[in-house]
Amino acid sequence: MVSEQLTTPEPPITDVEIRRIEDEAGRLALADLNAAAYDVSNDWVRLAASGESLWNNPLYGYNAYVDGQPAATAFAVPLNGIIYVAYAATALAHRRKGLAELVMRRSIEHAMRDTGITRTALHATADGCSMYTKMGYRPVEQFAIYTMQF
Repeated sequence: MVSEQLTTPEPPITDVEIRRIEDEAGRLALADLNAAAYDVSNDWVRLAASGESLWNNPLYGYNAYVDGQPAATAFAVPLNGIIYVAYAATALAHRRKGLAELVMRRSIEHAMRDTGITRTALHATADGCSMYTKMGYRPVEQFAIYTMQF
């Protein structure tokens, strides 16, 4: 999905703390939320998403915390003239509250401010499509993805 301009966000959610991902604890929260959301191995996602080498690039990631616990996460990264949004996930207990949208928008806004890039893109699951469409994204392509369980 791609968007030239995002829609205006809903009113902000209260009782949520937003933290920039700047350390190992933040990276592990991102990895663990994604592992649970997509039903994949924690070890695999931690290896893919929490290593320092990935975060040495200009990456704009944020976690939302509710009652001190990680509840939603996402990051944005400038790639080939667009801002690519990745690793968006929400804990099951906190879905449908706008938390993923909140951290996505914070990540995107930070990346746009630093880079001047305004076009964003992401890959969407069927569960996320309605939220992304509401945010101003439109489908541009479909593809299959294959994973292996270890």
